[in-house]
Amino acid sequence: MRPWEKRHSCNPFDENVIIVNEDNEVIDVIPRSLMRSGELLHRASYITIFNPSGEILVQKRSMKKDGYPGYFDPTTGGVVVENETYEENARRELEEEN
Repeated sequence: MRPWEKRHSCNPFDENVIIVNEDNEVIDVIPRSLMRSGELLHRASYITIFNPSGEILVQKRSMKKDGYPGYFDPTTGGVVVENETYEENARRELEEEN
């Protein structure tokens, strides 16, 4: 049993996310809730959007976010899920913000 599984039960509706080591090598795929509760290293994408004047688009995070709800964020992006590339994740995250 993994250390984070002792304290938390797995929500069957969680997306599976890719857990990596410091060299970005895949070491596991687990539910997002376990990644968050265990503060585990994972893959994520971040996209910064500039307008023609060089200003950065800032968005307000949803109050439903598990990290920093309601805060302003200078990037869009998110956690890379199982069987998803960084590019696919970035595209999906941008589409979700539309």
